[in-house]
Amino acid sequence: MKNNLQKNEGLLDVLVLDSSAPYAMAQIFHTIAARSKNRGLLFSDNFLVLAPIVEPEDNWRRGFLNKFWAMFRSDATVRSDIIFTTEKKRVEVGIFSSVDNMYNHQVLDVTRSIQGRLNITGHIHNLKGGLPVSTDYSLPNISLYSDYDLLESYSQWTSQTQVGFQTIIQMEMQDRHQRIRLKTEKTRLSREKIRSLFDKAFAEVKVKRSMEPHQFNDLGDGCSIAAFWPRGSVVVLWDGGSHVGINWFTLDEDDEFTSSFVGQFTRLTLLKVVLRDVIPRGLGRIVSISADSKQKQNNTGPAW
Repeated sequence: MKNNLQKNEGLLDVLVLDSSAPYAMAQIFHTIAARSKNRGLLFSDNFLVLAPIVEPEDNWRRGFLNKFWAMFRSDATVRSDIIFTTEKKRVEVGIFSSVDNMYNHQVLDVTRSIQGRLNITGHIHNLKGGLPVSTDYSLPNISLYSDYDLLESYSQWTSQTQVGFQTIIQMEMQDRHQRIRLKTEKTRLSREKIRSLFDKAFAEVKVKRSMEPHQFNDLGDGCSIAAFWPRGSVVVLWDGGSHVGINWFTLDEDDEFTSSFVGQFTRLTLLKVVLRDVIPRGLGRIVSISADSKQKQNNTGPAW
């Protein structure tokens, strides 16, 4: 086959597996086409494979076409079936097309033409692929690092001055089935319990308060407790159900300090931390915590 094609200086544009072709012939041809180097020697860039299915035992022809679909599959390749029916007969024509931007229009025109000439009913079934291939595509412009004006960004980065350190923590009680199973004091929250946890947590971190914590109980079923000291503040909010939020602010960057306070709530109840946000506060539209901006202190500039 290859020699004949080369002799005729041509490649296959159309392959028809007609009703007389045996299963063994299809197997041989598939074995040849399955090797990628053979496909380039046999098929043109735009080729068509047709396989009519007349009898029920010819269903293997559908599998033959599907294998071509798998070998050449891309957005542009098409796999479809046209089914023609009369009162006594049903014929299915399986089609595979490699690349044809006009395939969808052409197969519709052919189906309509056959219906008109032979006075039979036909419909297109199982149409897959056939996305148009654009030939106008060009690579986007590739921007270099030097193409960007970084002066404003660098000015903002150098102007950052951290003054404080805010941590927002959200806690939720463990799931309802877990609480029912345990049925311990840890499963219950109340205003009194929240205040007790707050006082124990404050004692744990050994903060010298400038005033006594103030508790607000007129917030629905829950409560809020706020405390202030010379270098920070904390607000604990309970929604009356299973959610507790802690808003912690200090002038000192000490994550262990915050974790120690939160630990009292998680150890003595079934609360667990579900969200933790660490936010620097200060001047110059600050977005970097001081631990992440040591380049500024060493005068080495940002990583970018």
